[in-house]
Amino acid sequence: MHEWALAEAVVTSATETARQQKLAAVEEIVLNIGELQSIDHEMFAELVQGQLSSAAAEIRGAKVRVVKGEAAFECQACKKEFSEQDAKVGEEEREAIHFVPEMAHVYMRCPACGSPDFSIVRGRGVFIQEITGRHD
Repeated sequence: MHEWALAEAVVTSATETARQQKLAAVEEIVLNIGELQSIDHEMFAELVQGQLSSAAAEIRGAKVRVVKGEAAFECQACKKEFSEQDAKVGEEEREAIHFVPEMAHVYMRCPACGSPDFSIVRGRGVFIQEITGRHD
């Protein structure tokens, strides 16, 4: 289960960040999960929260909040950045893209020039967006 290892990495990173920022207690960890990432946001937040219960003292009481990272694409032909909404992707196609992001090239074209040659510039991955806490 790769989510478990990812949750461990989040806790490790949050601990290191708290120590670098000299936080006595972390109050909230905001995770950004890209909308093209095949992870259930609620389940992942609970997994991280569970691992925090046995983490270092300074992050043990932190709350976990997840925000969705919007996907964005960049056309390689005209350099326009666009979203799924801009490309007018239907609901069925959107579901296929969210399950296998590489499917975007089958269902999408640049809305400006019609090229199928684009890259995903945002919307994948998991990262810590923000850590809030208090200093003593």
